[in-house]
Amino acid sequence: MKKSLNSLKALAVGAALAAAAIAAPAAPANALSLSFENTGTSLDGDVIKDIEVAVGDLLVFDLLLETFGVATDDTVNTVQYKLTWDKAELGFQGFNAFDPLGTISEMNLASNVLTVKSIGSALRNLSGLQVGRINFKVLAGLDNSGATDFSSEFLSALDEDGDTLPNLVSSQVQTVEVQQAVPTPALLPGLIGMGMALVRKRRNQAEQAA
Repeated sequence: MKKSLNSLKALAVGAALAAAAIAAPAAPANALSLSFENTGTSLDGDVIKDIEVAVGDLLVFDLLLETFGVATDDTVNTVQYKLTWDKAELGFQGFNAFDPLGTISEMNLASNVLTVKSIGSALRNLSGLQVGRINFKVLAGLDNSGATDFSSEFLSALDEDGDTLPNLVSSQVQTVEVQQAVPTPALLPGLIGMGMALVRKRRNQAEQAA
């Protein structure tokens, strides 16, 4: 009899805990994030994605905002983010903001860092909303160092009353490296042959001059 009562009590406790878990609100997930397109691929096997470029190329990154999960009383009106790049490899060519976050209230360009604060219409439940575009020219300092050459970071978000929404912002940083094309093994014999032909040509020219 005691065993039966204990079993019933255990079942009751389990049911109560389950009901409490269902009733308890879930921890709020980050509902805002910033990312860029032209994400690159893995060319050298490290953790940073790579974009293959050549000196003189024009490089464009489109900035995308995700606002899924933003509550109706936490409508996003203003976002602030930071873009950073290697100024030895990428020359800044300009930045454009897009509607509905098309009004830039603050934009600070300091050497190789651009901080943008954009104001627009109230936003929520949107995916892949383009809020900006940044343009670069690949410079002669291009090298395959394995280090980050461009990154984006979401800093803050404000609602229509100007109040900060820190619990909604994802602090994730996205990075990419620009890399010069490396000759593939299939091309190496041809390059070696060209080099040897050039050496023979210069040797012949030197002998004729003598």
